[in-house]
Amino acid sequence: MIAFKKIFCVAVLICAANVLVAQPYTDLLNLRLQYFPGSSYLTESNSKLEVMQYDASFLLPMVQKNKDVILFGGNYSQLNFHATGQTNQKKYLYNTGLAIGYEKHFKNEKWKALILTLPKIN
Repeated sequence: MIAFKKIFCVAVLICAANVLVAQPYTDLLNLRLQYFPGSSYLTESNSKLEVMQYDASFLLPMVQKNKDVILFGGNYSQLNFHATGQTNQKKYLYNTGLAIGYEKHFKNEKWKALILTLPKIN
C-alpha cells in the first residue's frame, strides 16, 4: 500500500510539472465498430442480447485567406440489438447528423468566435 502511495505521488508531481495543452490537430475521419457479445438475462438463462454499434464521422475545415475557418462535417451512428430465446427480436436505431460552422478570427489574436449548427435526424 505504501508503494502505491509513493507511485501515485510521483505521478501527480510529474503531471503537475507538465504544461497541459490541447491537440493542435483535428480528426478528419473517425470510424468505430463495437460488438457486445450475447449476455444472459438474470431471470431467463436461455435468453441473450447481442449489441452491435457502428459510428462514422468526418470534419472538413476550410481555412480562408484571412484565417477564418468554414467547418463542414457529419456523423452516422447505428445500434443493432438482437435478442434470442423465448422472444427472438431484432431492433435497429439510427442517427444522422450534419455540422456546419464558421470560426471568425478577430484582429486581436486572442479572440475568436465559433458559430456551429448541429441538426440531427433520428
